[in-house]
Amino acid sequence: MEYECSIEGMILKAEELMKMPKKKLVEVSCESLINLFHTADKITTLKTQELADTLKFDKVKSVQLVCFRNPRKLGTCDSSGNIRINFKTFFEYDYEGVIGVIIHELCHTEQHNHSKKFWTLFEQSCKRIGVLPSEYDGWFIDYIEDSPFMFIGPWKRKYHPQKYSIIRNKICYPDYFLGQNIYTLKSV
Repeated sequence: MEYECSIEGMILKAEELMKMPKKKLVEVSCESLINLFHTADKITTLKTQELADTLKFDKVKSVQLVCFRNPRKLGTCDSSGNIRINFKTFFEYDYEGVIGVIIHELCHTEQHNHSKKFWTLFEQSCKRIGVLPSEYDGWFIDYIEDSPFMFIGPWKRKYHPQKYSIIRNKICYPDYFLGQNIYTLKSV
């Protein structure tokens, strides 16, 4: 599998995988998907650290790419500054959406809820990085009921739940597909 080592490259590879018929996707080796996951993990960590430095979020302790069991969860940040981003984000969003998820979790290192203060910080951070779309109309200003997708509104979103589950299972449970337990990846 050839892919560019960048957020954009990972998104393009994810789109390529999602365009495959299910029968062909099932034939993709566990090893190549695990390698893709590890590359995406490195890229996500580097991009998150870069954004944290640019936006002056200094409470980030660690960054990890994971495959969440909850398909709606895009990321988490605990009170210690440990950020986890869902691998599925690369399969569901365009570049700005992926960066938006990362910025969202970075903002949680400063503000641990979805209050108006959080959304103001998030909006300001997105503006500084330049990832708000031209149709942006201030949807962060009003307090929004807490929901996993409330901050993704203006970004392009794709749905591939059944196809992504094939990839997730091959990454998280390769022993099932390979007949042996060679790899261990944390599935949260």
